[in-house]
Amino acid sequence: MHSLGDFDLIQDALEQLDAETGAAEAHGIASGMLCVSLDTHVGAWVNALFEGESERLPNTDELNPMVLDLFKHTAEFLHADQFEFDLLLPDEDDALEIQAQALGEWCQGFLYGLGCSGLSEQDKLGEESQSILKDLSEIAKLDPQANAQDESDAEALCELHEYVRVAVQIVMMEIQLEKSGQQLH
Repeated sequence: MHSLGDFDLIQDALEQLDAETGAAEAHGIASGMLCVSLDTHVGAWVNALFEGESERLPNTDELNPMVLDLFKHTAEFLHADQFEFDLLLPDEDDALEIQAQALGEWCQGFLYGLGCSGLSEQDKLGEESQSILKDLSEIAKLDPQANAQDESDAEALCELHEYVRVAVQIVMMEIQLEKSGQQLH
C-alpha cells in the first residue's frame, strides 16, 4: 500500500494551481466523496477543489501527479481491509496550532465532500453516524489560537486525529451498507 504523500508538497502543488482548498481540506473532500460513492471519479473531486469555476478548472492531466496520487491512494486506503486509512495532515513536528487548524480544515472538507456527493439530511444514517457528523462539525470549528500549546493539548489533538480517522471509516461503512440495503448491527 502506498502513502498519501507529503503534506507540504501537496499543499504547494495546490497553491500553484490556485485551488480553493489546501492539502488537508482537499484530502477531507476526497475522503467524504469516496465514502458516499467508492467509484467517485477524480474529475468530480477536482471540480470540488475549484468550486466548479470552469475558467480555472485544470484538466486532470495538468495536475501534479502528487495531487492525483492523493485521490487514488485515498480510494485505495478506504477500500482496504486492513484499516489503513489515515488523514493527510502536517507533520507532528509542525506547531500545534498548524496541526489543529489542518484537522479542522480536514473535517470541514470531509463534511463538504459528503454533501457535494449527494449525502443529505434525509439520508437515514444511524444514531452513531449522526453523532459522528456532529462531532466532526464541531472539530471543524476548532480555534487553534485557543490552545495553551502544552503537552496535554498535543495529546488531545492526537486523540482527536485518531477519533476522526476511525469515525470516517464507521461513517463510510454505514453509508455503503445503507446503499446496499443492509443494516449496520
